[in-house]
Amino acid sequence: MKKFITMVLLTCLLITPLQSFAQQSASEKFDEAKVLELKKTFDITDEYDNFNFSIDEFNGEKHYSYHWSGTNKNLSVDTDEKGNLISYHQFTYNEPDIKTPILKDREEIEKIASDFLTKVDKNLLSTYKLENFRMDIKSANATLSYAKYVNDILVINDGFSVNVDLKTKTVESFYKQNTKYFKNENFPDPSKAISPEKAVESFKAENPYKLSYLVVDEENAYKGIPVYSILKGNSIDGTNGKFLDESIYNYFYEYEEGNVTDFKSYEKSITPVEAKEKAKIENLISEENVKKAIGTKFDLSDVTFDRISLSKYNDRDYIYQLNSSSKDYEQISIAVNAQTLEINSFNIWDRFPNKEKIELEEEEAIKICKDFLNKVNPDLTDIDIENPIVYSNNKLTTSITFNKLKNSIPILNWGISIQVDNKTKNVLSYYQRTFDKEISFEPVTKDIGVEKAIEEALTKAKLEKFYAYVEDEPKLIYTFKNKIPMIRATDGVAVNYDNTPIEEKNLIYKDIDKSIYKDEINYLTSNNIGIPNVENLKDKIKVKDFIYLLSSTVDSYSYYNVNLEFLENRYELLKQEDLEKNLQNKYAVRWTLNSLNFYNLNDFKDVFDAKTFSDSSAISSEDKAYFYIAKGLSIYDGESANPNNELTYEEALHLIYNLIK
Repeated sequence: MKKFITMVLLTCLLITPLQSFAQQSASEKFDEAKVLELKKTFDITDEYDNFNFSIDEFNGEKHYSYHWSGTNKNLSVDTDEKGNLISYHQFTYNEPDIKTPILKDREEIEKIASDFLTKVDKNLLSTYKLENFRMDIKSANATLSYAKYVNDILVINDGFSVNVDLKTKTVESFYKQNTKYFKNENFPDPSKAISPEKAVESFKAENPYKLSYLVVDEENAYKGIPVYSILKGNSIDGTNGKFLDESIYNYFYEYEEGNVTDFKSYEKSITPVEAKEKAKIENLISEENVKKAIGTKFDLSDVTFDRISLSKYNDRDYIYQLNSSSKDYEQISIAVNAQTLEINSFNIWDRFPNKEKIELEEEEAIKICKDFLNKVNPDLTDIDIENPIVYSNNKLTTSITFNKLKNSIPILNWGISIQVDNKTKNVLSYYQRTFDKEISFEPVTKDIGVEKAIEEALTKAKLEKFYAYVEDEPKLIYTFKNKIPMIRATDGVAVNYDNTPIEEKNLIYKDIDKSIYKDEINYLTSNNIGIPNVENLKDKIKVKDFIYLLSSTVDSYSYYNVNLEFLENRYELLKQEDLEKNLQNKYAVRWTLNSLNFYNLNDFKDVFDAKTFSDSSAISSEDKAYFYIAKGLSIYDGESANPNNELTYEEALHLIYNLIK
């Protein structure tokens, strides 16, 4: 059981005079020239009222956070020691103004993002390519995702995203997904990769697919569906064909050595607000002297502090947060006032993952977990104890999962997970997921077999060559690009985790050149808005497809994963039983306005000009306000209302275009 001891000490415990600890000036941390460089790069003005600076150190790597704030606005920048950008975010609050036009031209939006990235690093776009573009008209925001390429090969866990405010036409935020930064020569030579055919042979030889149960919620009832799925690793080392057990999605905060900017060339002075904060930081006690004082007062002379951070605790005080391990305790955390050495808090934990990379033999890790299970829960009978799933977490800890069993078949994502510290060999965490509802498990009366399942999986999604950061180095691997195919055991259909068929989102309309709305539909397609696999644009559109279109103007939903039950509450008169029906014009107009938060207009007073529509008398009183408002907003542009007319796909797409144009 985790032991937690907390002691809040009185300030009188440390009364050593401040001056004796001021041997090292904190100005070495607060570099005035770097602040000026950041202000120049990101066009930060002098109008901010407040400025905060903080440092976070972990395993020898320091990150610097700069934060400016003022009336209705905030701006934050995080960098590493060399000035490489980790994240950027700026926010200005303005009263909502529906009259402000928003930027909708993709080329202009991409230029805003690329100009920003070029200011950050002129070489950034030579190694990172735009992978995905998403525009949300309702929130006036566009998200651009970039991925790293080396030797024209995608690095699947290194990229960043840029958010552009479409009203202010500025970059709102930048976030780097993985700040590990390797030089190109650190990546394996692609000419030494095994062939795709060899990768497939290795995949089949490993036979990673196992018969298992997928638990899904269908019509408010849990069901166990028999499927073939990969329970463990899904990646193959691209140089030797061996399966990789390690997780490839480890994120680091490290950069390669780069060119250091000559910050001294910026002659402009910092503002009085920034100068005031600088003066305060310069008078802080040094980290070394703080550690010495703590070691003396608490008899912690043998302690090594492996993480030290400096941050502003309130409007006045800076606090050092020191975290450490010792031979007696797994973790010690101490918070100290950086100006007075007053103790803010003192905490000890006796369970903490080690920082030393140690190989723990799989057999030993399994034995530790089995012994722990026998100790804490010896009566378990429905656990697959003989087939544990083992993962090494960067050689620091080992994670082991024992799946629950039903009819001698493992159940996906249900069971017991245990984490072991590789150094101390102690159990760090134990979690058991149990059923909270009755589950009906389908008996496996029909089974396509594992060989057929593998063939179906490789047909649905082929193994592709990528680079990935595995533990602490880049590797060449073969894996599935998007999702790992899961094959239903009864019929061989590849399914998602909700048991819906996996279908490729193919926004290619064969008869697009014949459509009068060709340019509009192509514009929507360029923004990933459309209905996949439509053969004929003049076919009648179903209600469910139009609801998907409206949803896709807000977020990147999977065509098969739109929660229609939830959306019933968003769109008036939408019923589950109507989803397969053809869409009528009156519902299309109503739901389009619902997406703009126009609701409850059924009893709106009739003050409308009957001449607006040639068939005004055909519009019911409940629908009239919706049609006239849509007409006034130029969303609906027909001369006649035709409320009961059934829309085609191209007509529906034209309506969506008018909504976001």
